[in-house]
Amino acid sequence: MKISDFIYRRMFFFLLAITFVLYIYRNVIVFNVEFILVLICLLSSLVIFKIKKEIPNAIWVWSGLLVLYWLTTLMVTFAHDSPEKRAITVLSVVSLSWVFLALTIALYKLRPSFDFFWYLMVIGGVVAVSLGFLDAYEYGWFSSGINGFRLGNHHSNAVKYAVIVNSFFVILLGALPWAYQKSRWFLSLVILLVIALLVVAISTKSRTAWIGWPEALVGWGVYYFYLFRSFFPKIKYPKTVFFLVLSTAFVSLASIDVIREPIVERTQQAVQEFERYVERQTMQSSIGYRLLGYEVAIEKIPEVFWIGIGEDAFPDFLKEETRQFAKEHFNENIAGFGFSQLHNQFLMSFLTKGVFVFSSIVLFFIFLIVFFARRVRNASKEEKPVVIGGLIFSISSCLAFLPETPLQNTDMSTHFFLLCSLLIVFSLREQQEILND
Repeated sequence: MKISDFIYRRMFFFLLAITFVLYIYRNVIVFNVEFILVLICLLSSLVIFKIKKEIPNAIWVWSGLLVLYWLTTLMVTFAHDSPEKRAITVLSVVSLSWVFLALTIALYKLRPSFDFFWYLMVIGGVVAVSLGFLDAYEYGWFSSGINGFRLGNHHSNAVKYAVIVNSFFVILLGALPWAYQKSRWFLSLVILLVIALLVVAISTKSRTAWIGWPEALVGWGVYYFYLFRSFFPKIKYPKTVFFLVLSTAFVSLASIDVIREPIVERTQQAVQEFERYVERQTMQSSIGYRLLGYEVAIEKIPEVFWIGIGEDAFPDFLKEETRQFAKEHFNENIAGFGFSQLHNQFLMSFLTKGVFVFSSIVLFFIFLIVFFARRVRNASKEEKPVVIGGLIFSISSCLAFLPETPLQNTDMSTHFFLLCSLLIVFSLREQQEILND
């Protein structure tokens, strides 16, 4: 092993760990994560230049999609007259695509071990949980008990924070076999971290994060069933035993008030808000605001199909159209929504930037889901948890894009593309060895 490669890996590990800290603690630590991302881009460019190695088609496709996303956004931004601060800011966020393109290729060439990946995920999970604990301390939960505050709202945004926490949760569910190989005490620490991430995700009271749990249950349930069956080959009825173990775990978790009550409360609230909106009783609710915004966007999109209305025109459009819609359909006089985004990444992109940018985002998820789904069967024993984690993360992220707009800001965009890049690289480790042979 070349000593330079070893140093490069350590430098990447350090920079990526710092990146987790900076975008998760963005409202706490006064230091721009963009500076670290520039360093990552420069280091990645150096590695790409120095190390000559064949790159698989999957990485070229991913790189092409990143370029397409940036290029279509660039063209649409300047297709509108004199783009202003809002449009330029969004374009600068999209331009970070080049960082993750370079990072993906560089990490593939360096071939870091799976320890690199899982330790990074553990660090990211610990950082995410620590911000929740900081919020809980500020709310006085440790001294006077849990109150009605949502974790993440004090030092961040509850929904944004919930998405980050849930991402590490669904990925780290696959870290248990790796942690077990390290040591029993380390396995215990990882299990505690996973439980902490679950509790924190629930304490954010964000339904956006929870919509990613069904696919996590199915994906990891199937994986751990086969692992359970191979680990205990003498058990006569492995499916029954595994189901009983899983059911016991669920019943135990559901019996804990701090876990059960927020889920039941927020689910019932969502159903009631949806029914009241559909029946045109009121739009004054979290679900109602989102649905009203969706309706005005869907009505407008056919008129601005190719290049959208432009980012700069969005605030005035949303304010005026929601005011009129509320009056016409709910007979409510409101000043109009002053939201900075539409709470749906797909509709937001289509409305403001047109069909080409919208299509590039859809292509991201088509590629990610197809890529990870095709690699599950042929992945090696060490690689399989990463591939399954990638598939679950891709599906849960796609669902999270429906009620939120992660690509509109630096921290959430960084979170999404960084995890995608890492998952893609480490899902191709077996292919790396074949190419090298």
